[in-house]
Amino acid sequence: MGDIILKQLANKYNDIFVDNAQFARLGGEEFGGYLPTSKMLQVSDFCQHLIDLAHSINVKNVRHLTVSIGVAKQTPNEPLDKVMKRADQALYVAKQTGRDRFEIAPN
Repeated sequence: MGDIILKQLANKYNDIFVDNAQFARLGGEEFGGYLPTSKMLQVSDFCQHLIDLAHSINVKNVRHLTVSIGVAKQTPNEPLDKVMKRADQALYVAKQTGRDRFEIAPN
């Protein structure tokens, strides 16, 4: 059942990551995404849309799927692995502070 739900989620997310935006499964239940924008309001709206899309997936017809999201804005000359680490830390903050939400990492 878990793999079916992950595939449904990935299909929905693939449909909205367009143009230069990228989306990929990192492993297990973790996915990564890249949005080519520095406008944090746009990023926040996009994250909320991701959460709303997850809610459209029913789990065993009893409840909807929830997601937690970590966001990091790349600073000038910051290597991608550092950005990903900050996003991962923000993800864990989102999970620890209520789940089904997104958290933006400090720069």
